[in-house]
Amino acid sequence: MRRIAAILIFLLAGLALLFYLSGLNPGDYFKKEGSPALTFWKYQCIDTMKTSRDQARSWRENPRLEEYIEREITAIKNMGANCVAIATPYDEEFVPYLSMWVAEARKKDLIVWFRGNFSGWEGWFGYLKGMTSGQHLEKTRKFILGRPDLFRDGDIFTPAPEAENGGPFRHVPPAEYASFRQFLVDEKRTADESFAKIGRRVTTNWLSVNGGLARRMLDKKTIDALGGIVTIDHYVRTPAEMADYIKFFKEKYGAKVVIGEFGAPIPDINGRMTEGEQKIFIERVFREIYEERAWVEGLNYWVSLGGSTALLYDNGSERPAADSIRRYFIPAILHGTVTNTLGAELSGITVEAASGQKTRTDDSGNYTLALLAGEEKVLFFDGDHHPTAQDVALVSGEKFRADMALRPKSPGFSYRLRLLLKEVRNRILSNL
Repeated sequence: MRRIAAILIFLLAGLALLFYLSGLNPGDYFKKEGSPALTFWKYQCIDTMKTSRDQARSWRENPRLEEYIEREITAIKNMGANCVAIATPYDEEFVPYLSMWVAEARKKDLIVWFRGNFSGWEGWFGYLKGMTSGQHLEKTRKFILGRPDLFRDGDIFTPAPEAENGGPFRHVPPAEYASFRQFLVDEKRTADESFAKIGRRVTTNWLSVNGGLARRMLDKKTIDALGGIVTIDHYVRTPAEMADYIKFFKEKYGAKVVIGEFGAPIPDINGRMTEGEQKIFIERVFREIYEERAWVEGLNYWVSLGGSTALLYDNGSERPAADSIRRYFIPAILHGTVTNTLGAELSGITVEAASGQKTRTDDSGNYTLALLAGEEKVLFFDGDHHPTAQDVALVSGEKFRADMALRPKSPGFSYRLRLLLKEVRNRILSNL
């Protein structure tokens, strides 16, 4: 027995020495996989205007109202959105209805983008038109200060989406550009001051303007005052037009873009589309936005339910176009650990997909990439190791682990010796 014990002690000591010389830790064999939650855009929104605004008066008496709101918000969440745009007016009569939408969004852990307005700005629901800019700013201030519990840190608040369509402006001819730009700046300032008073950190510079007007009217001074963000509501005839607008603001002003509204088909722009044609067109628009994703802060598909661009049927089930949204809102996740051939974790290794997404490994050699579903070639490289590629097949919403061991370009004597010891150790382990 003593001889057997002595042999076991000798073998265990030898294994410990081999682990030490080879630069490995026995715990490396028991790594936990992470749970990354990555998206292509920080804000991925879907708009509810056709129900949260257009039905604000007729739905509020519906006995199944809570059920309808829950169904729509759940469908939005299931398509991969992390944000919901709620367009209920800010007038007192609509606040209970607005609060129901907000409450349901909170339950689903969605960021709330308030995209309503005061009905008198455009004359909604029979409200008298004729509100001045000053009156709108004062109403905005009182609305925020009077309802601190409606808002949470991380929300987005737009006082007047497409403000050019109401108040004193009426589509903003060139003679009114200066006053309209000042109104945008004043909107942000008023909202910022009001949220500061109630202690809420809310984004206030997503001031949606029709894309064509934004291109003609905005200047660098205004864009800088808005934090370098341009928010456009932009419906396009061709997918390439969306990329053209993003590039315009990027190249002329160095500005990031929020796409406040987009969708298809709009009959006056796109004509009529079959459900299959809608799906393909939306997929192509998303591809253009994806290619410029570094300059897109967020986007909002218009709309979830109701109208020609809807992603849902009236009964709440998904139309085929919902799959296009899901593909871009719920990426596949590629992750893993990069080591050298000794098993030592390597930091600073570039992991780059053929589609352009790339990252570097952290201090523990780990990396995570969000990628579009489909086949992808991934390259692992730095200046000291031989580059190595791997082909992967990725599925939207699923994680794929791809570990990689890189060979050094110029291994020294110590490295070659430790590699030999590693091979000996592996043979011993395989025979135990």
